[in-house]
Amino acid sequence: YKQSFHKCLTEKHQIATHISYSMKANFNPSILKLFLQMGSWSSLVNENELRLALKCGFPGSNLIFNGNGKTLSEIELAVRAGAYLNIDSVFNLRHTIQVCSKLDAKHCLPAQLIIRVNQTVNVQVHSYLDTSYKNSKFGVALSQLPTLIELIKRNEHLVSLVGLHIHLGSTIKSIDVYEKSIESIVNLYKQVKEEVTSLRLINFGGGLGIDYERLANRTKSDDQQQQASTVRMPTPEDLANAIAAHVKDLKDLTVIVEPGRSLIADSAILITKLIGMK
Repeated sequence: YKQSFHKCLTEKHQIATHISYSMKANFNPSILKLFLQMGSWSSLVNENELRLALKCGFPGSNLIFNGNGKTLSEIELAVRAGAYLNIDSVFNLRHTIQVCSKLDAKHCLPAQLIIRVNQTVNVQVHSYLDTSYKNSKFGVALSQLPTLIELIKRNEHLVSLVGLHIHLGSTIKSIDVYEKSIESIVNLYKQVKEEVTSLRLINFGGGLGIDYERLANRTKSDDQQQQASTVRMPTPEDLANAIAAHVKDLKDLTVIVEPGRSLIADSAILITKLIGMK
């Protein structure tokens, strides 16, 4: 991921990129520290993960606090740490403003906000893994965006909109799924940038698939195995190229991606012991 995004975006187009590991995929402290040493950011979804990331040495400015049900205490901890807060609803924004109004300037104000925007894209995955459909519990609809921006502008001494975020889901097996979504969020970024000059980053989420079928195919016939082996899974470089095609002309943009499962699931073996048959 790091090499691909640096080559396709930073070297070619001078666009800063950050890989932000989604720690819910595996929050083993040794693994977190390894990612930290490699220059990774971390994306998290609750207070325990936030405290663990800080304890492992991640600077608050390299943390992205996602989640659609942040409590007031979690929001305060994230603001005090200087983390980015991913806004997932109107009430989430109101709660964030409420928390910031009780803090003073020394507590990393204005808080740095990213709005997660839903896009009705057919991601071609199991419905439980699709996080961007119309009635998803995640993200805000495009129709709600003007309300959020107006709230932020009225409270600009407390909160600042610095980015937009999309996340389509997990185990996506075709880069074509990303194409329409990338184009859409980049066009939206350009529109919002005209009104909100503090905007400077796009978070493209994670979701690249893993070849789970590779080992499962051992029990199939030779022809079935041959057919399965011809399925090409998208790579980080595929994703980086898809993003670069749409952002290459944007100045002063920072690109973030949040891989989790695709970094971890193919990098370990789970050892178990059979204790009985029923």
